[in-house]
Amino acid sequence: MVNDDKNVLEIDHILRTTRSVRRRIDFERTIEPEVIEACIDLAVQAPTGIRAENWRFVVVTDTEKKRAIAELYRQGGEAFVKARGVELKATQREHADRLHE
Repeated sequence: MVNDDKNVLEIDHILRTTRSVRRRIDFERTIEPEVIEACIDLAVQAPTGIRAENWRFVVVTDTEKKRAIAELYRQGGEAFVKARGVELKATQREHADRLHE
């Protein structure tokens, strides 16, 4: 992967300077595989609390599969909220609502 590519540099800048990356996502735009790979390359540079870099990434592009995953995520969130007796934060709710995108 070429690190001086303009898109990679823009992604790198956004990921390094934006506290809530989700708020900057254009959900209507198709993401090229190279851009996804660049994001993963940046993600694995993040520190882990137990120094166990055992990441696993799954890139899903199929619309129906994304909807099914989002539904499972919502169900898990609802179970968590119920078990803990807490409320989801607005950003967590927004994430669950848009995960299929």
